[in-house]
Amino acid sequence: MSRKVGFIGLGIMGMPMAKNLLKAGNTMCVYDISPKATKEMEQLGAKIASTPREVAEFSEFVMTMLPDAPHVEEVYLGKNGLIEGAHEGLILIDTSTTDAISTRKIADEVAKAGIKMIDAPVMGVQPTAEQGALVMCVGGLPEVVEACREILMTVGSKVVHAGPIGTGKILKLTNNLMQGAALCVTAEALALAKQMGLDTETFAELFKANLIRNFEFGVFKMVQKNFDAMFKTNLMLKDMRLAHGMATAQGASIPMASMGREMLQLAVNGGMGDEDCTSVFKLYDKKN
Repeated sequence: MSRKVGFIGLGIMGMPMAKNLLKAGNTMCVYDISPKATKEMEQLGAKIASTPREVAEFSEFVMTMLPDAPHVEEVYLGKNGLIEGAHEGLILIDTSTTDAISTRKIADEVAKAGIKMIDAPVMGVQPTAEQGALVMCVGGLPEVVEACREILMTVGSKVVHAGPIGTGKILKLTNNLMQGAALCVTAEALALAKQMGLDTETFAELFKANLIRNFEFGVFKMVQKNFDAMFKTNLMLKDMRLAHGMATAQGASIPMASMGREMLQLAVNGGMGDEDCTSVFKLYDKKN
């Protein structure tokens, strides 16, 4: 079904998302501070607005993809912002990666204007956006999320509804927190393997065949709070000590892995040595 869809923020991720919405047959109105970006969309058939307010006045749905919270606040709440173009039935979809607090603040003002909003930050990179295969981490009322599902699935391949407004941002940021830390410790391990003469392709093969599966398995054990031993904490700690000694002898720096070893030591000290190594989760989950 063709819709009137607005898009604000035609950057690396926003441009391919807007193009996919246009290709799907929607009537588009776009806004960006870059004349080059808006001209490209205009040549493809989109209407160009001079303010976010004009985008809102034109649209049934407005999707935003902006750099940071101050930009989102300005576009939504500033002079000639989206809420100044509020009208019955309008739904705003913020796909920017910002924090939950600022998102909820904006959502409160949006609600006062009599319109609806969800947050839907995306998981993926530019090629994923071009393919329309982003994972949408969504926060908002269930009925509003359902009203937006067709739009979300035009730019993405999966919608994960996390809960109320702002939880999409929490889901995205906690996931990226994990990915960022995992990326650093992977870089440490790869560099150490290379320094010690191991072929990096061999390292990558093991990563694909074993470690990714183990990470996935570990997450589910933590979620289920099933700490029956598959690989005991004291054995993981022993292997971490051996690896740390190997790195020290090589003169390699492994600060991320060293912190992991210390956390496993705390788990063993706390009586979790014979439990599964995923029991380290208990050190972080003290509130529960």
